[in-house]
Amino acid sequence: MAEYKRASPSRGVICESLEVEDVASQYAAAGASAVSVLTEEAFFRGRLEYLARAANPALYNGPRVPLLRKAFIFDPLQVRATAATPASALLLIVRLTPDAATLRALREADLAARILILTVSDAADDLVAAIRAGADGYLLKDMEPEDLLARIVEALRGRIVITESLSGLLARSLRDEAQAAERSLAPLTEREKDILGCLAGGLSNKLIARDLNIAEGTVKVHIKNLLKKLKFRSRLEAAVWAIEQGHRSQDPGGTR
Repeated sequence: MAEYKRASPSRGVICESLEVEDVASQYAAAGASAVSVLTEEAFFRGRLEYLARAANPALYNGPRVPLLRKAFIFDPLQVRATAATPASALLLIVRLTPDAATLRALREADLAARILILTVSDAADDLVAAIRAGADGYLLKDMEPEDLLARIVEALRGRIVITESLSGLLARSLRDEAQAAERSLAPLTEREKDILGCLAGGLSNKLIARDLNIAEGTVKVHIKNLLKKLKFRSRLEAAVWAIEQGHRSQDPGGTR
């Protein structure tokens, strides 16, 4: 992935005369798989309009390269604004700790977007905080590019993704809490157990609805209820716990 920015806090102005159209077309010609465009105005001299300008089909000999909007996040409205641009994804530069407040606000805004954490932190506290705040995945920046891309594609297809080396860490953290809370499957209805098994399989609400032949809205209600009964704050916490209990669906919809 290549990047376009006119300035940075550390270097100041880099090159204001280089237009985004020229950079995007040159990157594409050189074989870039995607172009990241800085849109933050105060420190990076960016603009939201750069995305539309970089998306002009006339700039490319073949298909347009995917565009990534890169910005600092202050309000969920920025995510909604991104949805109105040609950007394929949005990278938010945000501090996760101490309580993942920004991530929680994004999730509570009921955005349809998939939310992945890309970080250097392998600390259990950060991982658990992100999952509880509603992240759809937690990936480390030192992953091999091919592995990272594969995980992002999985997430876009509705699955929950975590860097493999952190799965055990999350499971241990949740297991300790589960033992203290004395959780069990007993309070769940049969349908809630079915849906919990689907969550353990990494399925999105849409895929669960398709597999169980029920409405997606009904899936959301069941998930809300089972989370309350099991005293979890996120679906990923419930999924990891279910896997630890050996409660996982057999993927009735087949291979995806």
